[in-house]
Amino acid sequence: MRFLSVLLLAAGLLLIWQQRELTSLRAPLTGVDPLPEGPALRRTSPISESNRLTSTSLDGEAARLESEVRALQAQIATLRAAESDPSIKSERPAPLLSRDESFLLENKNKPGVVTLESGLQYLVLQQGTGPHPSSNAIVTVHFQGKRVDGSEFDNSLTRGKPMTLPLQGVIKGWAEGIQLMPEGSKFQLFVPADLGYGKSGVAGSVPGGATLIFDVELLSVQEPVLRAP
Repeated sequence: MRFLSVLLLAAGLLLIWQQRELTSLRAPLTGVDPLPEGPALRRTSPISESNRLTSTSLDGEAARLESEVRALQAQIATLRAAESDPSIKSERPAPLLSRDESFLLENKNKPGVVTLESGLQYLVLQQGTGPHPSSNAIVTVHFQGKRVDGSEFDNSLTRGKPMTLPLQGVIKGWAEGIQLMPEGSKFQLFVPADLGYGKSGVAGSVPGGATLIFDVELLSVQEPVLRAP
Protein backbone atom coordinates (compact mmCIF):
# COMPACT_ATOMS: atom_id res chain seq x y z
CA MET A 1 0.00 0.00 0.00
CA ARG A 2 3.02 2.32 -0.09
CA PHE A 3 2.05 3.36 -3.60
CA LEU A 4 -1.41 4.50 -2.42
CA SER A 5 0.14 6.50 0.43
CA VAL A 6 2.30 8.42 -2.05
CA LEU A 7 -0.76 9.14 -4.21
CA LEU A 8 -2.67 10.39 -1.17
CA LEU A 9 0.18 12.76 -0.25
CA ALA A 10 0.40 14.14 -3.81
CA ALA A 11 -3.36 14.56 -4.04
CA GLY A 12 -3.47 16.35 -0.69
CA LEU A 13 -0.80 18.83 -1.74
CA LEU A 14 -2.64 19.56 -4.99
CA LEU A 15 -5.88 20.07 -3.09
CA ILE A 16 -4.24 22.60 -0.74
CA TRP A 17 -2.85 24.54 -3.70
CA GLN A 18 -6.19 24.66 -5.49
CA GLN A 19 -8.04 25.79 -2.36
CA ARG A 20 -5.54 28.63 -1.93
CA GLU A 21 -6.04 29.68 -5.54
CA LEU A 22 -9.79 29.63 -5.05
CA THR A 23 -9.51 31.75 -1.90
CA SER A 24 -7.32 34.30 -3.66
CA LEU A 25 -9.86 34.63 -6.48
CA ARG A 26 -12.71 35.23 -4.05
CA ALA A 27 -10.84 37.77 -1.91
CA PRO A 28 -11.66 41.45 -2.62
CA LEU A 29 -8.94 43.64 -4.08
CA THR A 30 -7.54 46.06 -1.47
CA GLY A 31 -5.10 48.89 -1.61
CA VAL A 32 -5.87 49.73 -5.26
CA ASP A 33 -6.82 53.24 -6.27
CA PRO A 34 -9.97 53.48 -8.33
CA LEU A 35 -9.26 53.83 -12.02
CA PRO A 36 -10.37 57.02 -13.72
CA GLU A 37 -13.38 56.81 -15.94
CA GLY A 38 -13.86 57.95 -19.50
CA PRO A 39 -11.17 58.83 -22.03
CA ALA A 40 -8.58 59.45 -19.30
CA LEU A 41 -8.46 55.71 -18.59
CA ARG A 42 -6.16 54.89 -21.51
CA ARG A 43 -3.87 57.79 -20.78
CA THR A 44 -3.39 57.26 -17.03
CA SER A 45 -3.66 53.46 -16.51
CA PRO A 46 -0.69 51.16 -17.33
CA ILE A 47 -3.13 48.19 -17.40
CA SER A 48 -4.76 47.50 -20.74
CA GLU A 49 -8.40 46.54 -20.86
CA SER A 50 -7.53 43.20 -22.51
CA ASN A 51 -5.46 42.11 -19.45
CA ARG A 52 -8.01 43.06 -16.81
CA LEU A 53 -10.16 40.23 -15.40
CA THR A 54 -13.82 41.06 -15.32
CA SER A 55 -16.14 39.86 -12.60
CA THR A 56 -17.59 37.35 -15.05
CA SER A 57 -14.18 35.75 -15.77
CA LEU A 58 -13.40 35.62 -12.03
CA ASP A 59 -16.65 33.79 -11.37
CA GLY A 60 -15.87 31.33 -14.16
CA GLU A 61 -12.38 30.66 -12.82
CA ALA A 62 -13.72 30.12 -9.30
CA ALA A 63 -16.35 27.69 -10.58
CA ARG A 64 -13.69 25.74 -12.48
CA LEU A 65 -11.48 25.43 -9.40
CA GLU A 66 -14.44 24.40 -7.25
CA SER A 67 -15.23 21.62 -9.72
CA GLU A 68 -11.60 20.41 -9.68
CA VAL A 69 -11.51 20.48 -5.87
CA ARG A 70 -14.66 18.35 -5.65
CA ALA A 71 -13.25 15.85 -8.17
CA LEU A 72 -9.96 15.69 -6.26
CA GLN A 73 -11.76 15.14 -2.96
CA ALA A 74 -13.64 12.22 -4.53
CA GLN A 75 -10.36 10.72 -5.74
CA ILE A 76 -8.81 11.03 -2.29
CA ALA A 77 -11.82 9.30 -0.73
CA THR A 78 -11.46 6.43 -3.22
CA LEU A 79 -7.73 6.08 -2.52
CA ARG A 80 -8.30 6.06 1.24
CA ALA A 81 -10.92 3.35 0.86
CA ALA A 82 -8.51 1.25 -1.21
CA GLU A 83 -5.74 1.71 1.34
CA SER A 84 -7.92 0.59 4.25
CA ASP A 85 -9.62 -2.28 2.40
CA PRO A 86 -7.30 -5.34 2.10
CA SER A 87 -9.59 -6.84 -0.54
CA ILE A 88 -8.65 -4.04 -2.94
CA LYS A 89 -5.24 -4.70 -4.47
CA SER A 90 -3.24 -2.01 -6.18
CA GLU A 91 -2.16 -2.84 -9.69
CA ARG A 92 1.59 -3.05 -9.35
CA PRO A 93 3.95 -5.25 -11.33
CA ALA A 94 5.33 -8.30 -9.56
CA PRO A 95 8.94 -7.90 -8.42
CA LEU A 96 11.53 -9.24 -10.82
CA LEU A 97 13.12 -12.51 -9.77
CA SER A 98 16.88 -12.88 -9.72
CA ARG A 99 18.56 -15.42 -11.95
CA ASP A 100 19.15 -17.70 -8.95
CA GLU A 101 15.51 -17.52 -7.80
CA SER A 102 14.30 -18.25 -11.33
CA PHE A 103 16.64 -21.23 -11.49
CA LEU A 104 15.11 -22.78 -8.37
CA LEU A 105 11.55 -22.23 -9.63
CA GLU A 106 12.33 -24.00 -12.88
CA ASN A 107 14.50 -26.69 -11.31
CA LYS A 108 11.84 -27.93 -8.89
CA ASN A 109 9.73 -29.13 -11.84
CA LYS A 110 12.48 -31.28 -13.31
CA PRO A 111 12.14 -35.07 -13.08
CA GLY A 112 13.52 -36.54 -9.85
CA VAL A 113 14.08 -33.21 -8.09
CA VAL A 114 12.67 -33.09 -4.55
CA THR A 115 11.96 -29.74 -2.88
CA LEU A 116 11.90 -29.63 0.92
CA GLU A 117 9.99 -27.20 3.13
CA SER A 118 13.21 -25.31 3.89
CA GLY A 119 13.69 -24.57 0.17
CA LEU A 120 16.50 -27.09 -0.26
CA GLN A 121 16.25 -29.17 -3.44
CA TYR A 122 18.01 -32.44 -4.12
CA LEU A 123 18.36 -35.10 -6.80
CA VAL A 124 19.47 -38.66 -6.06
CA LEU A 125 22.30 -39.59 -8.43
CA GLN A 126 23.27 -42.79 -6.64
CA GLN A 127 21.50 -44.45 -3.71
CA GLY A 128 23.75 -45.94 -1.04
CA THR A 129 22.94 -48.72 1.43
CA GLY A 130 24.82 -47.56 4.51
CA PRO A 131 23.59 -45.69 7.60
CA HIS A 132 22.25 -42.15 7.56
CA PRO A 133 24.41 -39.66 9.46
CA SER A 134 22.95 -37.86 12.45
CA SER A 135 23.28 -34.10 12.96
CA ASN A 136 26.29 -34.78 15.23
CA ALA A 137 28.11 -37.06 12.79
CA ILE A 138 31.50 -36.50 11.21
CA VAL A 139 31.37 -37.29 7.50
CA THR A 140 33.91 -37.80 4.75
CA VAL A 141 32.81 -36.61 1.33
CA HIS A 142 33.93 -35.85 -2.17
CA PHE A 143 32.15 -32.86 -3.68
CA GLN A 144 32.02 -30.39 -6.51
CA GLY A 145 30.55 -26.90 -5.99
CA LYS A 146 29.08 -24.85 -8.87
CA ARG A 147 27.07 -21.70 -9.40
CA VAL A 148 23.82 -21.77 -11.38
CA ASP A 149 25.69 -20.64 -14.51
CA GLY A 150 27.77 -23.83 -14.32
CA SER A 151 31.00 -22.16 -13.20
CA GLU A 152 32.92 -24.17 -10.60
CA PHE A 153 34.21 -22.63 -7.37
CA ASP A 154 35.42 -25.70 -5.42
CA ASN A 155 36.21 -29.37 -6.11
CA SER A 156 37.72 -31.95 -3.77
CA LEU A 157 38.27 -34.34 -6.68
CA THR A 158 40.55 -31.80 -8.34
CA ARG A 159 42.54 -31.58 -5.11
CA GLY A 160 42.66 -35.39 -5.02
CA LYS A 161 41.61 -35.61 -1.41
CA PRO A 162 38.16 -36.00 0.19
CA MET A 163 37.05 -33.66 2.95
CA THR A 164 36.24 -34.81 6.48
CA LEU A 165 34.11 -32.46 8.55
CA PRO A 166 31.45 -32.36 11.29
CA LEU A 167 27.88 -31.67 10.16
CA GLN A 168 27.62 -29.19 13.03
CA GLY A 169 30.12 -26.98 11.23
CA VAL A 170 28.75 -26.83 7.68
CA ILE A 171 26.21 -24.61 5.92
CA LYS A 172 22.53 -25.38 6.59
CA GLY A 173 21.93 -26.81 3.13
CA TRP A 174 24.69 -29.37 3.59
CA ALA A 175 23.65 -30.29 7.13
CA GLU A 176 20.07 -30.96 6.01
CA GLY A 177 20.92 -32.63 2.71
CA ILE A 178 23.68 -34.96 3.88
CA GLN A 179 21.48 -36.33 6.68
CA LEU A 180 19.15 -37.61 3.94
CA MET A 181 21.97 -39.60 2.32
CA PRO A 182 22.75 -43.19 3.25
CA GLU A 183 26.47 -43.88 3.31
CA GLY A 184 27.67 -44.62 -0.22
CA SER A 185 25.13 -42.25 -1.83
CA LYS A 186 25.72 -39.47 -4.28
CA PHE A 187 23.24 -36.58 -4.27
CA GLN A 188 23.02 -33.30 -6.12
CA LEU A 189 22.07 -30.53 -3.69
CA PHE A 190 20.56 -27.24 -4.86
CA VAL A 191 21.16 -24.80 -2.02
CA PRO A 192 19.35 -21.41 -1.85
CA ALA A 193 21.34 -18.47 -0.55
CA ASP A 194 19.62 -18.48 2.86
CA LEU A 195 20.78 -22.09 3.38
CA GLY A 196 24.23 -21.35 1.98
CA TYR A 197 26.43 -18.29 2.33
CA GLY A 198 23.63 -15.71 2.55
CA LYS A 199 23.82 -12.18 1.27
CA SER A 200 27.50 -11.78 2.12
CA GLY A 201 28.78 -14.76 0.12
CA VAL A 202 32.44 -15.76 0.19
CA ALA A 203 35.01 -13.25 -1.01
CA GLY A 204 36.55 -14.27 -4.31
CA SER A 205 34.44 -17.37 -4.92
CA VAL A 206 30.74 -17.10 -4.02
CA PRO A 207 28.80 -13.86 -4.66
CA GLY A 208 26.22 -12.71 -2.15
CA GLY A 209 22.73 -14.14 -2.63
CA ALA A 210 23.96 -17.01 -4.79
CA THR A 211 22.17 -20.32 -5.21
CA LEU A 212 24.74 -23.12 -5.23
CA ILE A 213 24.80 -26.63 -6.72
CA PHE A 214 26.80 -29.37 -4.99
CA ASP A 215 27.46 -32.89 -6.22
CA VAL A 216 28.16 -34.69 -2.95
CA GLU A 217 29.33 -38.29 -2.51
CA LEU A 218 29.08 -39.57 1.06
CA LEU A 219 32.08 -41.86 1.53
CA SER A 220 31.86 -42.60 5.24
CA VAL A 221 29.98 -41.70 8.41
CA GLN A 222 31.46 -41.52 11.87
CA GLU A 223 29.12 -41.06 14.78
CA PRO A 224 30.39 -39.66 18.09
CA VAL A 225 31.03 -42.24 20.78
CA LEU A 226 28.79 -41.75 23.78
CA ARG A 227 30.73 -42.19 26.99
CA ALA A 228 29.12 -43.72 30.02
CA PRO A 229 28.58 -41.23 32.84
